[in-house]
Amino acid sequence: MKRHSISLILASASLGFFAWGSVLPIWFQAAVVVIPVLWVWSPNRLIAGLVLTVYVCAASRGLIFGSMEYFDANIITGFMTWLLPNLLPGLLGALCWHHISKVRVLLIPILLMLWILPPTGLVGWAHPLTAAGWLFPSTSWYGLGLSIAFMMLVSWKASLQHLLIAIIPVLVWAWAIYLPAQSLEQIQGLNTSFHFGIGANPIRDPQQEIQRHWALQDRVSDYENKTLVFPETLGGLWNLNAEDIWRSFLTEYPTNRVLLGIHEQNQKGSYYNSIIQLDDKTAQVIYR
Repeated sequence: MKRHSISLILASASLGFFAWGSVLPIWFQAAVVVIPVLWVWSPNRLIAGLVLTVYVCAASRGLIFGSMEYFDANIITGFMTWLLPNLLPGLLGALCWHHISKVRVLLIPILLMLWILPPTGLVGWAHPLTAAGWLFPSTSWYGLGLSIAFMMLVSWKASLQHLLIAIIPVLVWAWAIYLPAQSLEQIQGLNTSFHFGIGANPIRDPQQEIQRHWALQDRVSDYENKTLVFPETLGGLWNLNAEDIWRSFLTEYPTNRVLLGIHEQNQKGSYYNSIIQLDDKTAQVIYR
């Protein structure tokens, strides 16, 4: 493998790693706008596929241990859950590649669109067009168009120097216009460390579920006049008993409201991943 190809793969992996879930400031995600540029510069289909594969693999590295926890699985299952879906963007990159570089530049919009659509879109995390939110916030479709135009313009000149000259102003611009999100004072998100997911408890333990609800209620009792938001699945398989536990508890905290992720059984014997809104008077599913 030539030095040029190795450089492209390393650059792509670095962008995936540092732009998503790293210690760098979050506005560094604007740098992923150059991923299609690296794809255009790829000398063949194999490298084009590898550029996209290593990018999404680095960006979604948390899936390995996350899926192990969520499904109560071993590291092999976690590794496969991470790797196999990431082959789809790589396959897409290989299929869209063309031996004429200027044609590849023109294919960038098609590559990005196919990256959104199923089946690739089903695992289309870390899409390069997310950079548009950092570069052109509140501009809707215009921002997406400008981002694509930037990708195509920079790709036209196949030079690392051109890329560096282009990306530095991009990052400076993203940093200059970045405004931290302002959370609403009445809403409080709460993290938990329960070992609980779809596959973690294949056999229901009602007593364990009740104890988990009690533990969640202990967290709620620390607040007043708040909407407390918990992560998905924590409510477990929802039933009238769980509803009564919460309704009874919230009568003592009438100024609080709880948004809780639950498994809601449906008529087909499966379940919805739902969000239920709880207060001292009602328990209403607001999202399925």
